[in-house]
Amino acid sequence: MSRPPTPHPPGRPGTARSSSRRLRAVAVAAALGVVAAGPLTPTPASAAPPGSVSWGLGAGGVSSDSIEDVAVDAAGNTYVTGTFVLNMSMDGTNQAANGNADAFVAKVDGAGNLVWLRKVGGASNDRAVGVELDSSGNVYVGGYFRSTMTFAGQNVTASGDGDGFVAKFDGGGTAQWIRTVSGPSDQPTDLAVTSDGDVTLVGTFNGSASSGAASVTSSSVDVYLARWAGTGALRWLRSGGSPAGEDSVSVTSLGAQAVVVAGQQGQSGSYGGVAVPVPQGTSRSLAVVAYGADGNVAWARPLLGTATVIPVTITANPYQGVVVGGTFSGQLTSGSRTVTDAGTTDAFLAAFSPLGQPSRLDVVSGTGSDMVTNATFDEAGNLVTTVRITGTLALGGVAHAPQGPADQVLVVFGPSRDVLWSSRIAGPGQDPVNGLVIAPDGDLVVGGTSDGEVSIAGTTLTLSGTDGWVARVEDPTLATAALRYRSIAPVRVLDSRNGTGGVSTPWGPGTTRSVKVSGTLGVPVGAAVVLNLTITQPSAATHLTVSPTGTPRPSASNLNVVAGQTAANLVVARVSGQGFVDIYNNAGAAHVVADVVGVFQADVTQSEYVGIAPRRLLDSRNGTGGFATPWPELTPRDVTVAGVPGSGVPAGATAVVLNVTIENPSEATHLTVWPTGTSKPTASNLNVAADETRANLVVAKVGAAGKVSIANNSGTANVIADAVGYFTTAGTGLFAPLSPARVLDTRDGTGTFGTPFPAATPRSVKVAGVGGVPASASSVVLNVTAVSPGAASHLTVWPTGQVEPLASTLNFPAGATVPNLVVAKVGTGGRVDIVNNTGSTHVVVDVVGWTTA
Repeated sequence: MSRPPTPHPPGRPGTARSSSRRLRAVAVAAALGVVAAGPLTPTPASAAPPGSVSWGLGAGGVSSDSIEDVAVDAAGNTYVTGTFVLNMSMDGTNQAANGNADAFVAKVDGAGNLVWLRKVGGASNDRAVGVELDSSGNVYVGGYFRSTMTFAGQNVTASGDGDGFVAKFDGGGTAQWIRTVSGPSDQPTDLAVTSDGDVTLVGTFNGSASSGAASVTSSSVDVYLARWAGTGALRWLRSGGSPAGEDSVSVTSLGAQAVVVAGQQGQSGSYGGVAVPVPQGTSRSLAVVAYGADGNVAWARPLLGTATVIPVTITANPYQGVVVGGTFSGQLTSGSRTVTDAGTTDAFLAAFSPLGQPSRLDVVSGTGSDMVTNATFDEAGNLVTTVRITGTLALGGVAHAPQGPADQVLVVFGPSRDVLWSSRIAGPGQDPVNGLVIAPDGDLVVGGTSDGEVSIAGTTLTLSGTDGWVARVEDPTLATAALRYRSIAPVRVLDSRNGTGGVSTPWGPGTTRSVKVSGTLGVPVGAAVVLNLTITQPSAATHLTVSPTGTPRPSASNLNVVAGQTAANLVVARVSGQGFVDIYNNAGAAHVVADVVGVFQADVTQSEYVGIAPRRLLDSRNGTGGFATPWPELTPRDVTVAGVPGSGVPAGATAVVLNVTIENPSEATHLTVWPTGTSKPTASNLNVAADETRANLVVAKVGAAGKVSIANNSGTANVIADAVGYFTTAGTGLFAPLSPARVLDTRDGTGTFGTPFPAATPRSVKVAGVGGVPASASSVVLNVTAVSPGAASHLTVWPTGQVEPLASTLNFPAGATVPNLVVAKVGTGGRVDIVNNTGSTHVVVDVVGWTTA
């Protein structure tokens, strides 16, 4: 976690009363601003619109209670920690303190229901500072205690005014062990769990501090770091390195490193031989220091101020690096960049590369005193922060003014620091926000403390007094379709036949495996990826389903095959915060191959999508595109796809979206498509059996002279390509990925049609304003499946209101179940037309994303 906690005064005895409140994110909430107090049923996450609250909970009792930190596991469960005085209630479950005040930790499921509630405390005043999880789902709570305490059968006694502790629970809430840091005057402030499963507690001490047989000393206030293995064995105990009057310590993990930010008062410091000065005439500077797994300094960097600089929060991930946030006055310098405050005091964000090199320094300035209080990265690499304001703060054209003496603004910055979304967290008091984390599906989980009530993203939670609260906000970046496309040469990230991607055995029946598809092998980090997914050697008829890791598996299929068939389909898949997707195999055993061909990112420098009605660019049966003979074996041909007169794809397109069809190959084969002028990748775009006709959508980066290269692996075959859209840096279409939502299924009447598609009779299907797609969408990304066709045929999809094009979207033989990804421009009434050429067939349509105009 990321910021030093705010002390809370001990409360006075009284009668315990429940403060637990639920809230619903309903359409009227934003308009009216208030949800009535009382137990309310939370809105399911899938029903809440982007940027709204799907659920919230209060936590408190008769006195001043707080939530100090939040964490989320891979399954979407939320963990909160805080402090309560005498008694508390959360979601109808009550706790009584062992002394005057105890720390607590609670687990809440993805729908906002309390799973378990535990306390950590002894005979006096105890307090939580942070909560973290390891990869196995164990829960670590950091805090301080006074007097004595018993936890997991272990008795501990504080040696001074208060000692630091780390308490471990398993995922079921069972206490495991407790470890302490003792000294005459020490104050724990934060903890972090590193990628190797170690937990680091940081804080300040004066004189000495010890844990087990290890100890550190200082002649003044200094920083300590204590690191334990998951078993509870002490790895090491370190001091900050210089008695520089250090305070305001926060810590984050960067792989196996623990990265600390510490303020310095009045005296220069040195970390691993790196001097961090406090310039003459200033009162405070700060240092960002990375400690390796061995406890030695890996790197250290200063942020220098001419007046006062106070660090509050720190966050990191292996791709974006480290970001520090806080407040400053005067001037602030990081590396070669210097900024000046424009208000009373301003908030700042200072970024460093994963190796510690200064990369950015930004100011967030309003009319009052501003401070960054939390920061974290979402799945797209956006920086999500909370900013404390006392005056008006304008962000992205929206002016936020405080309701009380101080409010918080929850804001999402894109990688270029453009404001993607912002909303106020407000109440009648100070309303500190002490925790912020991103769920695997991109939702924001925030926790804090308010007096009486708090409004979160337009929805109000009523509290019984000064209580803690936690709320989940639906992924706000979906509200703006903020993602742009970055095309790349195909990269193989998975091949279970040879171990690529860490998997070297077939998928079994009913098996789900988590596969890293971005942030690996040179694939950029993004919120969604474009995958060419191939299944080979299936032992039975089956289908694959792809979904973001940590989210429920949808009732949709991405690729259907019969036993023994090798087939491919393009998939646009949202990814988890760490770049993973889950791949599920329904039946039998099968090998799976995945190639990434592009990434959707929140980056203004990348390409935007422009949809067009399908246009034929290539047909080797009649010479369209310059080739009038079948594709030979292992002889690439270069096809012009950008700048062809009348095609609708301009010469400046960075990538083109093609529906590629292979017809009547002389033997089983596959096609590979890649940018002309680059090396042929180890990837396939379309796999077919002999004499089969099959189509697959291809998103191809445009190469030299506006061309792509196409190679046929075996035998000969005719090749057809229809352009359905393109990406360009001059476009206006921004992309929003969705978890798959079914908008048509003729087998059960979903989407108004309850009978198979007949031959040569178009039907109009609504695709905008349904399934999470707004009515304003310009194009939609669909997975279209033909089920149980009575004859070999093909489907064509085009915008309603336009003339049916000479193009095929999906080709299939009689009796087979065949899917294809479709990017379709939306026509009149938010609809697309679909026609079946021959016979009759059931049709299933799942929407997986959409674009703006």
